[in-house]
Amino acid sequence: MSFREETSLFRRAREAALAYRLPAGVDDLFWAPAIRGGIVTGSLSIRFNVKQKKPASQLRHDELIPRRLGGFPTDVTAFRFSPQVRNELPYDLVRPLMGGVQVQASHADGPADWGTMGIVLQFNSSFYAISNQHVFDRPAWEYGEPFSEGNIIQPKRQAGGGAIAVLSSLGDNRLDYRLARMTMAHDLRQSVNGLPGTVDGYVMPSGIGERKLVKSGASSGVTTGWYEGRSLLEPHRVSIRSVDGSVICKPGDSGSMWLDAGSGLKLFALHCAGDDEGRVAIATLYGSIHASVWQQLKKGKEQQPTI
Repeated sequence: MSFREETSLFRRAREAALAYRLPAGVDDLFWAPAIRGGIVTGSLSIRFNVKQKKPASQLRHDELIPRRLGGFPTDVTAFRFSPQVRNELPYDLVRPLMGGVQVQASHADGPADWGTMGIVLQFNSSFYAISNQHVFDRPAWEYGEPFSEGNIIQPKRQAGGGAIAVLSSLGDNRLDYRLARMTMAHDLRQSVNGLPGTVDGYVMPSGIGERKLVKSGASSGVTTGWYEGRSLLEPHRVSIRSVDGSVICKPGDSGSMWLDAGSGLKLFALHCAGDDEGRVAIATLYGSIHASVWQQLKKGKEQQPTI
């Protein structure tokens, strides 16, 4: 299927999804292959992700899901996603820095307050570390508080971590990303831990069920998956599924970067969460993040970072 054909179908499915009143218990709709008997089929569908699957006999009237929506077949899944940040497993001091390493906000002290630095990005003449908002600034992510201040340290404090970056105001709760201005040198020859080479640009979302992806998380290491679906309600959100049924993400991987495995190291999406079994991931398209950062920079949003 060509990019144009896939985009056209996605837009039609999204129009149908936005015009439909969601049944009770549905937390998202995805444009993705239907799953039958635990096996992913090649047939695209509008997939209703519910908080809990129930037998048809136990469904209330307001929980019923149509067999077709907007002319497309429907499917039902019950993946549960949670931010993958935790405070354990000591990691080494990595210098010069690269993506895929353990990081922690200097103000974090809870049992689930560390994650992964995805990569080092450059905007204008400044270098930034990127991770999730819920990794770099959890209070802002949970409560919508204004720009916080503080250092980002690597590795976590209990493992002797030191400051590597200062939190900037560039970020977005909805996209779940945050940037921190680098104060420590990064590796110019290797962008991501465990993956050779340097990142060169980013790719747009296409190739559902075909595009193979790879990431390096501070908890699970280097894992691979394939681009499996895209949210019809929040188009920046994509799902990534294990290629062979193995675990592709663990708590602590939040903030790692999914890269296109077929075009060198090109950015695809920022890992945000995973299902209970670690075989399905939810991520924010990097293209959406890139546009968001430039919009904020053009508006002069970034505040001078302070400690």
